[in-house]
Amino acid sequence: TTELANLIVNCTPKINQKIHPATRVFQAIRIEVNQELNNVKKIGKSFMRENSKVKSLVLPNVLTIDSNFMQGNYAMRTFKAPKLISLKGEFLYHNKCLKVIEIPLVEEIGSNFLGGNEELESLVLPNVKKIGHSFLFSNQKLRKIDMSNIVKMSFCCFYSNKELKEIYFPKLMIYGE
Repeated sequence: TTELANLIVNCTPKINQKIHPATRVFQAIRIEVNQELNNVKKIGKSFMRENSKVKSLVLPNVLTIDSNFMQGNYAMRTFKAPKLISLKGEFLYHNKCLKVIEIPLVEEIGSNFLGGNEELESLVLPNVKKIGHSFLFSNQKLRKIDMSNIVKMSFCCFYSNKELKEIYFPKLMIYGE
């Protein structure tokens, strides 16, 4: 263990940190070995904020995510949560490299969802039925949105998306409440 810790110290940049560089590596190994993310069903507030190196996050069994989830993750490219059904406010914004989002079962999304994701190109949410305010703003490369089951959408949705060319909402009944 000491040899590996020393190797990690020698391979990481010398940054003034309160936590030993090997601590995070050992934590990541423990999480993977114990399959800890596979057992998570609900994620609370302020999860994955401002992580500069995480490139992909898969949450195979998460059903619910509360607010302040994944903000300011500058390397994140992929987010997948195949069983997720509930999202509550401030989710996935200011993630500079995020391109792929797969959350096929989500039915309700809170406010402040997907803002300022500079690389996001396509968003497919086939089962979403209700969306809160400030949804999808300032996503510079977003071109396609498919939310074929959306029924209710709040105010301030879809603004400042310069490349947006295709939107598909065949069931939308209420906008701006």
